[in-house]
Amino acid sequence: MKGIYNRIVKLLEVKSIVTLMLTTTLVAITLLQIKPPELFNNVTLMVIGFFFGKASNNAKNILVQGKISTKRKKLDNDVVE
Repeated sequence: MKGIYNRIVKLLEVKSIVTLMLTTTLVAITLLQIKPPELFNNVTLMVIGFFFGKASNNAKNILVQGKISTKRKKLDNDVVE
């Protein structure tokens, strides 16, 4: 239950709200078959790219940190023996 609550709280961050609003507006404009202004299109794609790029980078950092801590444990065990 805490996991769901934490995800909802993270969605309420300003950057998430802006990303959701821009994406929703772009989808609505597309469904109404209106050509979006070039600037709006570029800004939306840039914000989405940044948002997912940052999420991907965070995931990579977590994986790398996990591998480093595993290697340190192995080194510590070798020193003790």
